[in-house]
Amino acid sequence: MSGAVAQWPSGPEGRARASADAGAAAAAATAEASPPASPPAPQQRRGRGRPPGLGGDYTKKYLSVKRYREKKKSMMAQLEAEVVDKLAQVKLLMAENDALQTRERVLQTVIDGGEGRMRQLEEEEARQDWQRAEAGRVVDRALSSGNSGSCPCRVASSSSSSICGSASEALATGGREPSDSSAEAAAAAVAAAATAAAAAAAAAVTAAEGPSEQAASAARLAAFCQRYNALVAHIRARRLRRDGRVRPAAAGDPLAAEPFELVQLALAMPPEDSYALLTTNAETGQSEAHPPDLHGRVARALKLSPKQQACVLAAWRTFEAALARLKADRAALLDALASMQQHLDGVPAPAGAPAAEFARAQAVETGISRVLQSADHEAIALALEDNMSRENQQWGIMTGTLALLLEEHQLAHIAALSHPYMLSLTQVAAQYVAEVLGHKPAA
Repeated sequence: MSGAVAQWPSGPEGRARASADAGAAAAAATAEASPPASPPAPQQRRGRGRPPGLGGDYTKKYLSVKRYREKKKSMMAQLEAEVVDKLAQVKLLMAENDALQTRERVLQTVIDGGEGRMRQLEEEEARQDWQRAEAGRVVDRALSSGNSGSCPCRVASSSSSSICGSASEALATGGREPSDSSAEAAAAAVAAAATAAAAAAAAAVTAAEGPSEQAASAARLAAFCQRYNALVAHIRARRLRRDGRVRPAAAGDPLAAEPFELVQLALAMPPEDSYALLTTNAETGQSEAHPPDLHGRVARALKLSPKQQACVLAAWRTFEAALARLKADRAALLDALASMQQHLDGVPAPAGAPAAEFARAQAVETGISRVLQSADHEAIALALEDNMSRENQQWGIMTGTLALLLEEHQLAHIAALSHPYMLSLTQVAAQYVAEVLGHKPAA
């Protein structure tokens, strides 16, 4: 009954009802004034398995299962670490395989070039033999013509014609026995004719051989420097970025293959020209010393991919091992040569022997030893020469391998940084593996 006060009968029953009604009204007012009660928090679910407890609360079966699971987890972690290590080894072996394949290509190129060079040398030797034989025939004809009294003007130069004529006049005695003075004059005339004929033959050989080797070497160096200067000017004008790096060559660039071709041209030059090229200023054409730390600055500016780094390091280790073997062989040869020379030059004097007698004995012994051991000296000298030649080949092979491992824009970057000098790629790689890759040379 809302809005009105309930009327209860008087007496004890009415008072009880009125008191209960008042209590209900007070409870309702209190409920309306207080906020609603929050719902009970949900119970947190526990994970699967037995609840954690002290060690003594677990059964032996559960403890064995727990140890097995922990061992399995540790084994999985160990297997994962081994897999990561094996994958790293596989990547390293793949890089080494790539480097060895590149080295094999370079070796095949060197073999092909060596065969071509051998053919050229054989042809040159045959040509020189023919020229020497022809010169000998010219001299023989001159001598035979002088002895017979005829003039060798057909085979000698014009300057010797008068000499030959005088020889013919001196030898013409009309059938009479020539006097001593006439014979001496005739012999002198014949000798002069032979000398003139030999000089003419030598001049003919020189003319056939063309310009001297020194002039040819200077011409090769000048042509190389001209191409090198043109390449660097093209790179700096069209491909150099603001940060100093070189852009890759655009499609259709006429000088895209020029860096690699210049490296191959330098390797194909004679050794003397290659050495001169490494110390020549391409702008002035004069031999100059490199600025300090030029190889280090170029190596530190070189940016290689991880695969390139692995390949370069693998190729360098192979090159380093080959040089170590050659160095050990050369040391053994030098020791053998030194011991042999020491035996020849330092025969000890016996006690109490006269000095003159010992000197004669030493001279005799040394002479006999020199005769007997001259073949050994020659063999050691040839072995040392072959050792040095093989070391030069190893440097050339390493340079060719690096030229194939590097990209065109990386070779162009090296050229732009090192100009006006032409640096050896092998020397740049030595600085790179030492300073950038942290490789320590083998002891």
